[in-house]
Amino acid sequence: DCREGLNPKVNNMMPGYAAARYPFVLISDSNVVPAPGYLREAMAHFRDPSVGLVSHLVRGIGAKTLGARLENQHLNTFILPSVSLLDGMFGKPCVVGKSMLMRRADLDAMGGLASVKDYLAEDYVLGESFRKAGKKVVISGAPVDNVNVYRTLRQFLSRHARWNRMRFSIAGAGYFTELFTNPVGLSLLMVASAPGDAEAWSVVGGVGAAKMAMDFGMHRMLGERASPGWVLLGPLRDLMAFGLWFSAFFSRNVEWRGRTLRIARGSRLVPMGEAPVLEPDAEAAAG
Repeated sequence: DCREGLNPKVNNMMPGYAAARYPFVLISDSNVVPAPGYLREAMAHFRDPSVGLVSHLVRGIGAKTLGARLENQHLNTFILPSVSLLDGMFGKPCVVGKSMLMRRADLDAMGGLASVKDYLAEDYVLGESFRKAGKKVVISGAPVDNVNVYRTLRQFLSRHARWNRMRFSIAGAGYFTELFTNPVGLSLLMVASAPGDAEAWSVVGGVGAAKMAMDFGMHRMLGERASPGWVLLGPLRDLMAFGLWFSAFFSRNVEWRGRTLRIARGSRLVPMGEAPVLEPDAEAAAG
């Protein structure tokens, strides 16, 4: 058990990292199930010596509870297409820590896992560190499966409140652009300004129907079963996400595995009661 840093996930990996003997390091969450040929496909990218890190798209599967269904919907209809869009259209790879492969020598040169032990978004910070070191970050088009079977609604809400505060600490003003990825929430803002307008309500209905159709298409494309009840959860998840989006402005505190921490700039974690002091190297990593 390692308690060196404030990120418990990184703490769990530190002993294994210290004992690792091979030239490549693979970081993969315990609930990730890769397809056959996963490592072969990922390793193929390193034929290009300029590649420093390979991450994967993530598909949520296996849900049996409401919270897990919402979690998988979020992965499949928001995270996966957003990461694909940022990488494919804008050339900005966004590293998701569910699956990361890198050279041990490159990671050691950046300070190893200890360099991200006090960051909530350790995957993002690692990706930025590789990019700033002149290494390519590759997002593999072959998704890995993230198995979420049992999750409560409270767990879903807590997790995404934490993620929103994390993204706000990283993106700053850019966080506002996320509003435009939630047409259901935006359409309700229009209704709020004119609650008696029948046309406004018809827009809400049309937007909700279009979003459900898009979600259904995404699930089918990913090979995930999408029952009518599953698809109807889409607008509900969007409304929850819309409300949670605003939570980032009211608190920088997060509850994580029984501990309350504060998020400073760049997702750096600070114990409650301490001032957020960025060391020079950490400030560079946070951008």
